[in-house]
Amino acid sequence: MDCFVILAPIFTVLLSFWVCLSFERDFILIICVAYFAFICSYFRLISLFIHSKFYCSNTHSI
Repeated sequence: MDCFVILAPIFTVLLSFWVCLSFERDFILIICVAYFAFICSYFRLISLFIHSKFYCSNTHSI
C-alpha cells in the first residue's frame, strides 16, 4: 500500500516530464510546471485519503 502511494506520483511525474520534453516549447514548460504541482498535490490528497481509510478499517477490525 505504501509502496504504491510512493511510486505512483514518481512514475506519473516522470511520464509527464517525458511528454513535456517532447514538445520543447517555453509556454508548454510553464504549463508542465503547473501540471507537476497539481499532480503532487493530487497524489498527496489521495495518499492521505488512503491512509485515513486504512487506519479506520484497522481500528474497526480490532
